[in-house]
Amino acid sequence: MTSTKLKFDALIEGIMTRISGAKDTIDIETVREGDELPAYLETNSIYVIPLIEGRDQIKTHMGDDEVVVHEFPVQVVGYYRYTGRTAISDGLRPVRGYGFDVIDLFTPGVSGALATSVTEGAVEPDEFGDGGDPGTTTDVACFFTDPSLESGYMRITDYVIHYFIVTLNVKAAL
Repeated sequence: MTSTKLKFDALIEGIMTRISGAKDTIDIETVREGDELPAYLETNSIYVIPLIEGRDQIKTHMGDDEVVVHEFPVQVVGYYRYTGRTAISDGLRPVRGYGFDVIDLFTPGVSGALATSVTEGAVEPDEFGDGGDPGTTTDVACFFTDPSLESGYMRITDYVIHYFIVTLNVKAAL
């Protein structure tokens, strides 16, 4: 049986991969797993933050050790740098729009679902082709519900950082 932590991490990696696939649409350079208060902000970057302002609520069913449903929040935070006299007004609509673009990646319903897989215990064969083991592959899927969006900005000495925060509620059978 594949561990919960590997399946959870596979879902987070799947979220990051989906966002990376839309780099041009949402005008970003990197996607990283981050925390709520990063020590260093990369502008034109997105941070994926699981379990923020919430917890993983795990629902089990008596007599059924196969189906364990996890519900947890994930925040997707994008940061963009603007300069000049009109930095505040220049960034308001585009950055808010990038937030809505992220929401569109994960909704509605089935088209916003995420399916991925995780392999555990795989061993590469030796140089003679002996001793390999493909391991065990487990499929993992989740749905995203009730997204929300915040946007704003922070004035830094001679520039402005605009940001959006998208919160996705994830429901997955892990």
